[in-house]
Amino acid sequence: MSNYIKELNELSFQEWFCNEFEIAELVEMVSVGPKSYPAFYHYADTSMLYERYTHEIWGLVGLLAQEYGGGSIVQALAQQDGGEDISDPEDFADWMVCQAAIYLSAQIAFQGGWEVYLEKTGEEK
Repeated sequence: MSNYIKELNELSFQEWFCNEFEIAELVEMVSVGPKSYPAFYHYADTSMLYERYTHEIWGLVGLLAQEYGGGSIVQALAQQDGGEDISDPEDFADWMVCQAAIYLSAQIAFQGGWEVYLEKTGEEK
């Protein structure tokens, strides 16, 4: 059972992400990481996100791995702090979801992803 997330009605991880966080939180998430936010505290929640949005999360982490030097997701995992601590499927799902969150928060906050965010949330700049 989830500790924070009650249900996932959104069609995509990106849609859930944009609905869940305010712009200021996304800017902060880039520097402090997603584990500072309740949706990413518990394996039950990150496992739920990973199970629901697996393919999209793999795609986002693949893009992040490319930005880190063009390697594969496995290479990125080996190079990241905490990557050496992954020892079971829950650790892996948690790592993947957090990496996808890092990528999306940076894209929205700093790389021109505002349009997507504003379109999904209906907010104005």
